[in-house]
Amino acid sequence: MPFEVSEVRALKDGFELRFTKALELEPARDGENYLVKQFTYKYHQEYGSPEIDHDGEVGATEVKVESAEVSKDGKVVRLRIPGLKTGFVTSFQLAVNSEEDEDLRNDTFYYTLSEQPR
Repeated sequence: MPFEVSEVRALKDGFELRFTKALELEPARDGENYLVKQFTYKYHQEYGSPEIDHDGEVGATEVKVESAEVSKDGKVVRLRIPGLKTGFVTSFQLAVNSEEDEDLRNDTFYYTLSEQPR
């Protein structure tokens, strides 16, 4: 089985990531190993749009991961991320590896945060 993120859940204060294999603990607990950005698109009659940040400018807003908590089995990480906005695409780029020192097959993914759980 490849080392992958198998499930992503939005939480009221961040996200929960489930992996197919147990993570190496030290890198997984370091919030700096999770690059998280948010952006949206300008909706208009013309085709296409650049990414638009939280302030309405071209680009993406980087949101800091306040903490990364790993479950006892090492397969789930809870990321606390203040400053997330609904209605934005959230992009993740991960720099973590399995306890067997495998790199993620896909280290980047996207999640459209339509609504945050309460």
